[in-house]
Amino acid sequence: MRTDTALKGNDRGNNSPDTVSHCNDYGGNFPAIILENQPQKTLGEKREGSSTESTIGSMPPSDDSTFKLPPYWERQKAGDEWLFSLAKKALENREAEPICLEELLGSGGLGIVARGRTKLLDEAGIPFEGEFAIKIIRPDLIDGIDVALNEGNRRRLLNEDRLTRQLYAALPTHLKPHLVRCFRSGEYGFVREDGAPYNIERGEFSKIQSSDGSCQMIFMRPYTIRYLVLELVKGKNLADAPNVSLGSLLSYINTVCEILNVSHSMGIVHRDIKPSNLLLSGAGTLREGTRRRGDSYSGDSERGDSVAGIIKLSDLGLAFNCNDFRGTKKRPLGSPGTTAPEQADWNQNVKVDPRADIFSLGATVYAMAAGALPYTRQQMEAYAQGSPFPDIPPIKEIDHSIPAALDHVIQAAMRPAREERYPSVRHFQEELLSASKGLNRSEYDMLLPERRW
Repeated sequence: MRTDTALKGNDRGNNSPDTVSHCNDYGGNFPAIILENQPQKTLGEKREGSSTESTIGSMPPSDDSTFKLPPYWERQKAGDEWLFSLAKKALENREAEPICLEELLGSGGLGIVARGRTKLLDEAGIPFEGEFAIKIIRPDLIDGIDVALNEGNRRRLLNEDRLTRQLYAALPTHLKPHLVRCFRSGEYGFVREDGAPYNIERGEFSKIQSSDGSCQMIFMRPYTIRYLVLELVKGKNLADAPNVSLGSLLSYINTVCEILNVSHSMGIVHRDIKPSNLLLSGAGTLREGTRRRGDSYSGDSERGDSVAGIIKLSDLGLAFNCNDFRGTKKRPLGSPGTTAPEQADWNQNVKVDPRADIFSLGATVYAMAAGALPYTRQQMEAYAQGSPFPDIPPIKEIDHSIPAALDHVIQAAMRPAREERYPSVRHFQEELLSASKGLNRSEYDMLLPERRW
C-alpha cells in the first residue's frame, strides 16, 4: 500500500519517478486495463480453494456466470459528493498520518477542495494538528485512457506544490500572508470504491445477483487519491465577497501585482488569475458610512477598505516556470473570461510568458468593476476554433461612473496582441496606481456591482 509522499522545497521536481506514476511501482498503468470493457486475463487464474460466493475480492468467476467491466465514465456520474466520500473513507483509514475530511468546500475542473484535519510538522519540526484545505484531484484525470493527459495532471499537482513553496520562500516577509500556502502533497492508493485497500495482485470483484437468479461479477476499479494540504482561508473569494469598493479592489490588485513581480522574476507564470482565485480572509464587513453605488456622497465615509480581511492569491494549479519549459502549450488552458488569447487559441503554437498574467489582471479588474466578464465561454470556444478574438467593450460603455483613466489602463492590459500590452506587471502596476491616485473620494468609496456571471 502506497503511503503519503511529503515534498519539501526542491527535494523533488517534475521528473521524480517515484511520485508521478503508478507504473514504476506496480508494473504497468493498471487502471488503463479497465477501459477495454473485457475480462482481464492477466489478473491471474482462479486459485485453488477460492470461492465465487464471496461478494468482494473474488477472482474471475466460472463459466456459468457473467463477468463484465462497467463503463469507465459511469463512475464519474456521482460527481463531487462521490469523490468526497471516497477520499474521506480512504484518507481517514490510513495508518500513517490520517486526514479527517469534514466538509466539501467547493470544486473545479481538476478536482474538489474539502476542509479537513491532520497533523503536520512546523518549521521547528514539532508536530501540530490543525484545520487545512485539502485539494483532491479527480481520479479520471490521473487514471484515464489518455496516458499523456494522466501524466500531465499528475505533474501539475506536484508543480503546484513545488512552485507554491518556491514562491512563498522567495516572498518578502510582508507579502507572505498574501499567498495561500501549500504544506504537503501526497498520494494514497490503490483503494476500492468503499475506501478500503485494493488487492492489486489479484484484483477485486463484486458479485451481483440478478432477479432471474444469474450472477454477474463486476470488476472493481482501483482508485488513487492524490491531494494537496493547503492553508485554509476562512472568508470568501473576491467574486463573492460583499461590499467591495473600487478603492479596495485597486488596493487588492496592487498587492497581487507585488506577488507577481516576485513570481515573474523567478520565471513563474500563474496562468489563472481571476476573481475566484483571489481570496479575502475574513471578508464581509461593511464599514459604517460606506455607500452603495448610486448613493450620493455625504462626506462621512473614510478613505479605505470597505471589506475586512486581507487578499490572498491562491491556486497555482496551472502555474509553470517558463525558464524551465522548453516546449509550447498543447491545448487551451485557463478560465473563460479572464484567460489571455495566447492561452486559449488551439492554433497559436506559442510559449506563454508573464504577459498572459497581465491580461488576466486587467480582465479581473474589468469583471469586478463591470459586474460581467470581458468575454464569454462561447466566445472563447469560438476563438479557440479560429474565429477572431471578440471585441471587448470599454467599461465606460457599461458603467459611465468608472473613471476614464482606469478604463484606459484596463484596455491597455487586455490587448489581444501581447506585444501591445504592458511589458511587465510592474508597468501595469504603476499605471494602475496613477489612475487610483486620480480618483476622488466618491469614486474611491463607490461599491462595485454584484457579479453577473
